[in-house]
Amino acid sequence: AAIVGGVVYACAPYHFARSIQITLASIQWLPLGLWAWVWLSKSPSWKRAAVPAACSALIVLTTAYYGYLYAVASLVFWIGLWAAQTDKKTRDEFLRWSALATLGGAAVVLAWYLPLWYAPFASRAAGQNQSLSFQMQYGWPIKHLFVYCAKPWDYFLPSVHHPFFGNWAKAFAQSHLYGSNVIEQTLFLGYAVIGLAMSAILLGIRSKTIDSKVRLGIGLFAGLGLTSLWFSGPPFIPIGSFTIENDQILSKFALYFPSWWVHRLLNLPFRVYARFGLLVLLAAAALAGIAWTKLFQKNRPAALLLSAIMIFEYALVMPLRAIGETPPVYAWLKDQPPGTVIAEYPYVGSDRSIHAEYLFYQRIHGKPMINGGYEPNHAKSSPRPDSVDLMSEKTVRNLKGRGVRYVIVHRDLYKQMPRRPKQIEVFGVHYQVPQRHPEESLPPPPDKIPGLNKVQAFPEADVYQIS
Repeated sequence: AAIVGGVVYACAPYHFARSIQITLASIQWLPLGLWAWVWLSKSPSWKRAAVPAACSALIVLTTAYYGYLYAVASLVFWIGLWAAQTDKKTRDEFLRWSALATLGGAAVVLAWYLPLWYAPFASRAAGQNQSLSFQMQYGWPIKHLFVYCAKPWDYFLPSVHHPFFGNWAKAFAQSHLYGSNVIEQTLFLGYAVIGLAMSAILLGIRSKTIDSKVRLGIGLFAGLGLTSLWFSGPPFIPIGSFTIENDQILSKFALYFPSWWVHRLLNLPFRVYARFGLLVLLAAAALAGIAWTKLFQKNRPAALLLSAIMIFEYALVMPLRAIGETPPVYAWLKDQPPGTVIAEYPYVGSDRSIHAEYLFYQRIHGKPMINGGYEPNHAKSSPRPDSVDLMSEKTVRNLKGRGVRYVIVHRDLYKQMPRRPKQIEVFGVHYQVPQRHPEESLPPPPDKIPGLNKVQAFPEADVYQIS
């Protein structure tokens, strides 16, 4: 059961989708941390209490997000393990050493994140900005919690990299993002895994011969899955009529979820509650391992058939690229004088994949580029509007003032720019979507651009010099 659950957990699309973010790809410490609580409950002592404290350090020092997940998961496991204790002395010892383990983990959190929490107070003490606060620096508007919550279909939609369903899944996912991105919404559990997990829960409820330890395990993971599913939802679901004003849903009556209360009471700097889907996955994988093992003992062909289905559902064809060949435009740029400043178009925000492509090839040509930095007096991830449209005189003056000599225009990349819907339907109400990214509405510039002289033409790009 452990092997099957571990393989499911490690090979799930969630894990691969986060391979571009090494901290979020480090999902290995969470199950170890939960196991540490189980180990402590069996024979409470200071040596065993040090293990969950150490796991807290591993998780929090990897990413604060998983530290948040671990805190919620630990509470679920601790309540279940404490309630399962039949011996009063052992229960009291478990309570005492668990409290010390929690304090040890909290000390690590405080030591690591104290500079973050202290920064706003230090700024105010120095008189730099009297209105500066933790919420203003690190908090998120509640609308982000709606955007980056788990949608019901996320758990049932195959990965966009699935060899058979990928194209269909990508089309559906991109049309139902509502401002999020495919990576955060990749939470596919797999229908075989869901079926096995439900079977394990039914087994724990109905079977009278099941081992008490197995029953406890089923209860713990079922509680973890349901709690995590609850946490991964939106801040609230309106009940009855509601309106949308300035990106805010206004409703007189609503069904509230944990993220609403956490944001309202603590305003923690977390916005992607869809990542609680990792705990849903962990619970489903463990339950599936238990059910698969019971099935294997009774009907091996059926268990092997389910294994084949799980392999098929988790099959991925990850995008690969050859980096040995250098596009001619970058080979030409490499031979230009050192210090030649360039700008690449379409000019997009630093959170776009196209922007990452520009930086990727900077390792070849080695030239300074304005695409590499943030624009002053504007959102960190987005360029200023007067830097986006090459047909604007302001853009050319801006480029010239920043010392740009060459402008590289990738016309094919304009066609790859995402087109956000101008109107979406939220809970049955039509909503006009604000268009915050000006580059998305721009067509590729014509061959002749005012203020620029074409000096080179390559299959993948044209090079212009500022006149």
